Amino acid sequence: MRLVILLLALTVTFGCAKEKDRVNYLRQGYKLLDKDKFQEAETAFTNALEYGYDYNKAYIGLSLTKTRSFPEDSAAYFVQNFKDAIPLLDNAIEADPNNPYGYALRGEAKLYSYDYKGAIRDYEKLVTMTPANPGGFFFLGKAKFESGDFQGAINTLSYAIGLDSTLSQSFYMRAQANDSLGNYNEAISDYNFSTRLDSGNTEVFINRGKTFLQLNKNGSACSNFTTAKQLGSDTADELLRDHCK
Repeated sequence: MRLVILLLALTVTFGCAKEKDRVNYLRQGYKLLDKDKFQEAETAFTNALEYGYDYNKAYIGLSLTKTRSFPEDSAAYFVQNFKDAIPLLDNAIEADPNNPYGYALRGEAKLYSYDYKGAIRDYEKLVTMTPANPGGFFFLGKAKFESGDFQGAINTLSYAIGLDSTLSQSFYMRAQANDSLGNYNEAISDYNFSTRLDSGNTEVFINRGKTFLQLNKNGSACSNFTTAKQLGSDTADELLRDHCK
């Protein structure tokens, strides 16, 4: 996902240990993360902390062992992992309050553990630190949307689109915010942009179809549901059965 790449671009290069005889646990931990070896990475980052080596990046690494590892297929487990990451990221930010990556990750952890106000605060801090990065504005808009501030989401996502108009997720999220406010024509326009940029997202077709139903355009709605079914949507059959007889 390009948005993730944009946020990851906020991180800085990790330095090597100055003492040749000391194991560089920090670099080892990030290499293990790249290989999805989360338990081993956690040990490496813990060792880095014990050596007093770069607390900010070690705590960030520990948080990633929580938020990138989901061995159980459970929504509750998913939320708990993000909650567990928050105090680690608190420590990371305390160690280096000028690293925007810490705010990006803590915003994510709060967003996915349903602390929307906390997520908004972190993303607002992030965008002041990296005002040219559309990824921060996208996630700030997403947090506002989840909090129920649909107009705020529209305004923020519009800014993200102004920075980069090639991100389909920004148009899709703004479409949903417009839908929530009953701005159906504006929502259709945003869904159209989203499908041009990413024609494989079944949810866009499903939601655009539902918006067409609100506009009493059943033919267009059914066309979208049919496309979603062709793309493998699990929910398209019910919508076709209910609205496209």
